[in-house]
Amino acid sequence: LHHNMPRGRRVASKPQAGRDERVLDLVKQAHEQVERLDLPMAIKLFKRALELDPNSSRALDGAAEVLLELGDMDQAEILFRKSVSIAPDESHAKYMNLGQLLGGEEATRYYRKGIEILRKQISGFESSPGYVPKPPKQQAPPSSSSSSSSKKPTTIQPKSSFNSSSTSRRKPKVDADGDEELDGDEDEEDEEDDDYEDDEEDEEEEEEEIDIVESLRQQLSSAYCSIGEIYLTDECFADDAEVQCEAALAHAIQAYPQNPEAHCLLASYKISMRKNGDALAHMTDSYNIWKDLRTHQMPPYEFRFNTAKIFLELKQPDNAADILELLVEDQDSIAEVWYTLALAYADIQDPRNALECLDATKKLLAKVEKQAAKDRKKNPAAPVDEVDQDLLDQVEALSIRVAAMPINEEDYEDDLDDGAEVDEDDVKGEWNQSEDDGDDDDDDDDEGDKVMG
Repeated sequence: LHHNMPRGRRVASKPQAGRDERVLDLVKQAHEQVERLDLPMAIKLFKRALELDPNSSRALDGAAEVLLELGDMDQAEILFRKSVSIAPDESHAKYMNLGQLLGGEEATRYYRKGIEILRKQISGFESSPGYVPKPPKQQAPPSSSSSSSSKKPTTIQPKSSFNSSSTSRRKPKVDADGDEELDGDEDEEDEEDDDYEDDEEDEEEEEEEIDIVESLRQQLSSAYCSIGEIYLTDECFADDAEVQCEAALAHAIQAYPQNPEAHCLLASYKISMRKNGDALAHMTDSYNIWKDLRTHQMPPYEFRFNTAKIFLELKQPDNAADILELLVEDQDSIAEVWYTLALAYADIQDPRNALECLDATKKLLAKVEKQAAKDRKKNPAAPVDEVDQDLLDQVEALSIRVAAMPINEEDYEDDLDDGAEVDEDDVKGEWNQSEDDGDDDDDDDDEGDKVMG
């Protein structure tokens, strides 16, 4: 029988072929459960697939990704490493995941292997007959104030406060509980909601038309950003850290110029090299990519907050304030964001809005302190979320600085009642008054629930 077998590729036996089919089917079912957000069921299906074929790289990768979502980093790393040993040239994603799980030079090695696979995929698509690349999707309308690294960024004149009619800023109102209420027409908000739904429908149609190469280039750019970030942090003391960092970030921008993270990281690198002029040019490039988008299309909250802090470091408080105003509208319960907005207003020489933001910060910190007191009373042995003492000290220092600022009456003409004059002492006194506001709404609280101030 063996002599009569045809030479060449070995044909899988029927039982093995049936097993492989069953494994693929289980992996498919598992991914469907992931889409439904039923991660426990997904992991069960992946485990069944691995019981049939412990060396299935698809099942290993899928199970590891679900374990990451479930927070089991150690087991996820084990499965990713096994997948790498079984199928080293398949799937760039496992290398990117390992890069995120690990740190230092080992992480960069995994990222570089993932990049190698990604580049081969991109090259394969671009060299295929009939491939016509689509132009990169414009993430934000081009701005006349856009600047490149070869241009000197335009200096923006300080804007007047929330309270001035000459500004487009909206003034966040904070009640006694620290809850934000925004001025605005309800009909306008309804129109924005309708526009949001229309945008979602448009995005679903656009997703079907996204160029696969553009998607791969975005991932390639992100991988290079990860390498650059490692050389800014974990490996910053390596002999060639500067060269490696700048090269990685240059590759990130080359791979996908519309990636705001790449420009932002390059700005951070330039700051570390004390080249603030170059840093500001790159931050402007990053900001121009997304600043005109709708809020739900913008980069993640933390990225935007970091962008605002970098603008403050680069002496650009107007850009910082623009970003932070949207952040407090999006999420109004983060004390550090309110404090940073107060700092931006102080740098703009807008003491009144700075005081209001400091007031919001103080109220939020007071709520944290009150909750901590309650938690300690219920269970003294349990850990509690304590107030950030460093932030408290910064708030107090900034309040003193703002209280010493002169008040420009012209900025607040719209707030005057029939020609009444602005009392500078009253404005400065807003801070002291705010310290007494937090205790009135909790008459039923006992002594253990007293707030700060």
